[in-house]
Amino acid sequence: MTRGSEWGKWDLHVHSYNTKMNNQYQIVTLDEYLQALEDSDIKVFGITDYFNIETQLETIEKFQIKFPDSEKRFFVNIEFRLDKNVSTENAGHVNVHLLFDPTEERLKDFADSLCITETNDNGTHRKMSSLSENEFDGATVTLDEIEKKLGEIFGKDKPYFWVMAAGGHGGIRPNGAMRNNILADELDKRADFLFGSVANTDYYLDVAGQHRYPNSMSKAVISASDAHRLERENEETGIGDGFTWIKAEPTLEGLRQIIFEPESRVKIQDTVPDYKEPYYVIDHVEFTQNGNLKQVYFNPNLNAIIGGRSNGKSTLTNTIAKALNNDVFVQKTNDGVKMFTLNQNGQTNDFKIIWSGESEANHDREIMFFPQDYMIQIAENTDELNNIVSRVVRSDKNMFGKLQRYNDQVRQTTDSIQLNLQELARVYNDLENAKQVKPEGDLAGIKANLETINLKISEIKRSSDFNEEIQSKYEAKNMDLRGNVNRKRLAELNLDEIASRANDKITIDTKPIISDDHLFNKQLNNLISSVEQTARTVWQDGLETMRQEQEKNLSEFAQNIADINGSPEYIAGKNLLQANQELKELDDRKN
Repeated sequence: MTRGSEWGKWDLHVHSYNTKMNNQYQIVTLDEYLQALEDSDIKVFGITDYFNIETQLETIEKFQIKFPDSEKRFFVNIEFRLDKNVSTENAGHVNVHLLFDPTEERLKDFADSLCITETNDNGTHRKMSSLSENEFDGATVTLDEIEKKLGEIFGKDKPYFWVMAAGGHGGIRPNGAMRNNILADELDKRADFLFGSVANTDYYLDVAGQHRYPNSMSKAVISASDAHRLERENEETGIGDGFTWIKAEPTLEGLRQIIFEPESRVKIQDTVPDYKEPYYVIDHVEFTQNGNLKQVYFNPNLNAIIGGRSNGKSTLTNTIAKALNNDVFVQKTNDGVKMFTLNQNGQTNDFKIIWSGESEANHDREIMFFPQDYMIQIAENTDELNNIVSRVVRSDKNMFGKLQRYNDQVRQTTDSIQLNLQELARVYNDLENAKQVKPEGDLAGIKANLETINLKISEIKRSSDFNEEIQSKYEAKNMDLRGNVNRKRLAELNLDEIASRANDKITIDTKPIISDDHLFNKQLNNLISSVEQTARTVWQDGLETMRQEQEKNLSEFAQNIADINGSPEYIAGKNLLQANQELKELDDRKN
């Protein structure tokens, strides 16, 4: 049974039962160690040890004898300590890992041929295989020696992976001060992927486009337990305490895919990526062909059916649609629409669909089905295309929430447009009326009309005992109100502008660096990045200062408006105007 690449938990750095250094497994038996591997939900292990392959191969062999039907898969991980250090830390030699398939026939030849930096009495370098139990702690090897022996044993083949530690003790870019950037870059270039944490991921993926060195490639960072004991104790991890979700076949070639797709095939997180509810996932289909039961299993993510013409690709998908009574699927008609079946009798009653987590067939669920001809039809039908897109979006909870928010915004914007259009129509109507009352260019008529209005206002004031003092104070308050309303509007617009500019990226426009001195290039690039980061910090700090200032102004103007609306002078004048509607209308006409 195969489903192609599926997400699974991988821990490629678990030390063997008889690991040569810091072995804390001895408090448990070998059977307990092997049982812990089997009971773990880790799918693939990299069984690890220092400067040897014997303990790894022994662990894997013992496991396969004890659990011959287990679905666990293994790699051999050889951990080396280089003779050089990239940091100023004492004894901070770089750790290098090589991962092999345990069935690689040339693996023993490589291990037997590798020499360490220590020499014999005659001046020749000692073999790695000659190390005694108490010598592993101080053993080192040169990078050139590893590369030389890989070339001699494997030639142009590459049945292995280079893996470096991303940072920290033994890493190629430790947290402390660097003293050998060139070596760090060279090790980075050789690495197929890196051991690290989620904190290292964006940096090695070059997410920000910073480039670790000129033309650097994006590389996957995977988390591992580095377990030397069965169960976690304090800061020391146990089996299953560190892992990475990897979407790949549990083979050497499957793992190689993360080199080419480091972002989409590797995830450091607790929950399974791209999770699908079992209710929506077809586990497999069953049918009878030539008297034999056939089963086709599906991946919970994307499935691709590959084959030549007339080999049954459309037959399979169309029969699934027919079995589920999909409304897009249609039977053969006089118009020549083809009915797809799997058996020679033209029936599908022996075709069964089994959904994930279930053991019996279920043909009562709905699916979205797009046969080839149908895709052509919907491409020419905008309404149908929009309906399909809407159904797809609604099937995803997160996307459905976004769609709802988008629809709410559309409704609010539509309502706002309608109100603005109504206001525009009113303004045009008032403008036409104003042209009729005060014809353009008839200055004498306008003055005469104003004089008449003012006389009428004076008469009304005398007859209603209008208080001139109240009017004067009201007009002053009203003018102050309009000023604060306008300033409040400007503050709101300014805050919107600040919010829209918050994500602006401040960059420096410089000429491309073409020097042959890679160290100089790196220093100059680092300087540019530092200046850009400083500019971004100044930009963000400045925006925040301006935002606080505008927020303060907005609050002040809003308070002023509230104070004016509640002032005795404004209320008295407003009440007086409202009490005399004719006076209010004349006042409006005068304005």
